Amino acid sequence: MAFSPVSMSKVNLFIQADKTKEILNVLYDLKLVQFFDLKKDEFEKFEHNDLNDISHELLQTRSSIRLLKDYFKVNTNKHVDTAIEDILKTKTKLDDLSKKEIAQSHEVKQTKILTQLKVKSSDIGNEDLKIGFLPLNKKSKLNTLVKSGIKFNSFSTGNRVYFVCKTKKKLSFEFKELYIPKSLDENLSSKLEKTRNSIKKANLDLRNLANNNLEHLRSREHQLTKELEILESRPAFAKTQNIVIISGHMPTNKTRKLRVELVRVLSDKFELSIEKATDENTPIQLNHGQSVGNFVELLKMYSLPKYNEIDPTFFMFLTFPLFFGFILGDVIYGLISLLIFTIMKAKMPKIKSFLSILQFSAASSIFFGILFGEFMGYEIHGAFYGLMARSQEAEALLGIAVVFGLLHINLGLILGFVNELTNGHTKKAICDKLSYIVMQVGVGLLGYGIYMSSNLLTIIGAVVLFLAAALIYMGHGFIGIMEIPSFFTNILSYARLMAVGLSSVVIAMLINDYSATFFAAGPLGVVGAIILFSFGHAFNIGLGNFEGFVHTLRLHYVEQMTKFYSGGGEEFVPFGKRKLEQE
Repeated sequence: MAFSPVSMSKVNLFIQADKTKEILNVLYDLKLVQFFDLKKDEFEKFEHNDLNDISHELLQTRSSIRLLKDYFKVNTNKHVDTAIEDILKTKTKLDDLSKKEIAQSHEVKQTKILTQLKVKSSDIGNEDLKIGFLPLNKKSKLNTLVKSGIKFNSFSTGNRVYFVCKTKKKLSFEFKELYIPKSLDENLSSKLEKTRNSIKKANLDLRNLANNNLEHLRSREHQLTKELEILESRPAFAKTQNIVIISGHMPTNKTRKLRVELVRVLSDKFELSIEKATDENTPIQLNHGQSVGNFVELLKMYSLPKYNEIDPTFFMFLTFPLFFGFILGDVIYGLISLLIFTIMKAKMPKIKSFLSILQFSAASSIFFGILFGEFMGYEIHGAFYGLMARSQEAEALLGIAVVFGLLHINLGLILGFVNELTNGHTKKAICDKLSYIVMQVGVGLLGYGIYMSSNLLTIIGAVVLFLAAALIYMGHGFIGIMEIPSFFTNILSYARLMAVGLSSVVIAMLINDYSATFFAAGPLGVVGAIILFSFGHAFNIGLGNFEGFVHTLRLHYVEQMTKFYSGGGEEFVPFGKRKLEQE
């Protein structure tokens, strides 16, 4: 387990200018160094390269890959040099044919309607001809044509009635006019069939292009991305007439690997200086196993640690599921949640780390559900389960929640104390962190002395409390004294672990009670009971997970992490680490 970011070093690599591209290719493949700009006036800067050609080809290549992915079946390795041109040309042709098919399909449909209405080619263009349609439920309006002595033809299909008539008069009812083509094309159906065959051929051409070229295009896309990043990185380097300086950060434990690779490529024609990074703005890399590493997602939602800060990921791995499970605390709710999160994780790989956190939390809910003996709002007690009934032991739950708060906040203070001491801020460590721990000891001794009627303990407690107040005053002045009550409200804030969890229990019990009442009311009541039970518990599971997540997150972000954590770290992104294209 790691309690701080990976140790980083600052490296300066001096090479001959004509070796720049060769070395950048090596660094790209190694993916070890994040560059930074030296910003020294005595060095010239590379001028920005003209990247238009590579950028344009890369854009076309990625566009072709996105298109061909849907057509690819099997790799045939029959790449042609004009692949991109052929792909884009075929895609343009397919788009044009698709538009043509839509237009022809519409005309065929209109022609069929005109044919059923017995409209002749000679009738087209007659200004007295009125063709339209009405909603089927307003078909009776056509009777006004009969009363007016106007002959008409009509037919019904779907929810419409189509009609045609010849009259110079304006019709007495509203209707939608039908589009009339300039002429009736008897060959329109065959033309549509021809267009559809052309579309099939274009799709077949794209499939062949995909099978022949997709793998090559993916390889070319990787190569172009590499070339583009190399060219874009050059303005960040300083140079003299003959020497180029490549500077950046890299993990300390990888510096030997870098030196070995440089010796292989350049022999002894380079100079590499390595210095341990100490700046708090050094980019950070966190190093955790898969299970603990998932909880970095919660840090990213807040802020990554700075280079000189303690990494709280492992502690969140321990306490986040603990608090979440204490709130939800139901075996069936936990099992259903675990099943849902597992299915979602398989379907949504992009957020699998976040869903893994929820899986841990659901498992914790099952554990506390066994401890509380809760099964979808029903409380069942036995020798090894149901050791505490939440609905009947609210005071005990409150006590446990406050103890959780004391432990959690004091862990934050201890981490803060170590953090400040490690960074050489002794006064801040004592006045900002240790003082509050001393204050709690003083309050405890004072309270216990009063409770036990012990003057000695009471006096010792008062002295310790005064000492803590003096330390806080030394660090923050009178404002620090004024903020002491807020520290105790932070501890009491953990009462939400009890309150929110208890509300979930009460809702579940109410759902069960009302469902039982409906069930006893006859057949209709049984239906109502099933609906209430199903939807009620589904709602309560969703609400329980939402509240468990939000309140647990708040206790970490607001109550604990403010005691030791400032954040604001920059993630280490080495040169050559490809940013996956969002599609």
